[in-house]
Amino acid sequence: MELIKSKSQNSIIQQRKELFWAKIFCNYINNSSTGFDYEVQSLSTDTIDAKCISRSGKYPELEMQLTWVKETEFNPKKSPTKYLLFRQDYIEEAIVRKTKDYTKRNENVNNIILLLQGYMAKPWAKDILTDAFCSKYKTNPFNGIYYLVRPSVGLSEKEDSKNGSVIPIKACF
Repeated sequence: MELIKSKSQNSIIQQRKELFWAKIFCNYINNSSTGFDYEVQSLSTDTIDAKCISRSGKYPELEMQLTWVKETEFNPKKSPTKYLLFRQDYIEEAIVRKTKDYTKRNENVNNIILLLQGYMAKPWAKDILTDAFCSKYKTNPFNGIYYLVRPSVGLSEKEDSKNGSVIPIKACF
């Protein structure tokens, strides 16, 4: 009985984490265009993790798949260039991994937005996600691909998804 309870609790915790990341993207799209009125709903299936629903019903539902980008331990002995390349490789690996996973299952991802959950600071992410890097993914079957930057907070501040950042890799808007 205790094992079932802990699995259920872990599932709830995972959904809350996914909702937090999805809210970062939802805030981004609501702020990027006048009139968007999206809100996030949790929806954990084999295909999608969350949806953005238009409160007014004027805009189409947005289906989102979230995935982690592997993290690297910072090594001050490595040059910054190598460090950036390792991060770029991990972002690329996350996109390829999800694309292959859906392709293998013959899933249509044309309506799904892939959200990459990352902990890199926004300036570093912008250095890595250059036009040349992003252009490789223009023909990727996902509707859109975005790198999400978790908000940084001070010790006394509460983390708020409104303070996160989004960097388009393959924009769908």
